[in-house]
Amino acid sequence: MELRPTLDAGRGGVGAVMGCKGLKVIICVPLIAMQSVVGVLNLAASRPIELDQGEIDLFAVIGNQIAIAILNARLYETERV
Repeated sequence: MELRPTLDAGRGGVGAVMGCKGLKVIICVPLIAMQSVVGVLNLAASRPIELDQGEIDLFAVIGNQIAIAILNARLYETERV
């Protein structure tokens, strides 16, 4: 997973909303299972933070596990009917 800077709070869009809410950092983790994005996990902080590669990898693994759980829940729901 790659980290990219977010929009500046003064430029509108997501950055403006973040600044309005007092957020300095937002991390968007794609929820990917079976080569398909099933959602996005958004994490936010009100102060700047630094993440090392191990923490970034952990977010990716957690995102993948959540995606698998979502697919399993969908499968269970379709089989139940």
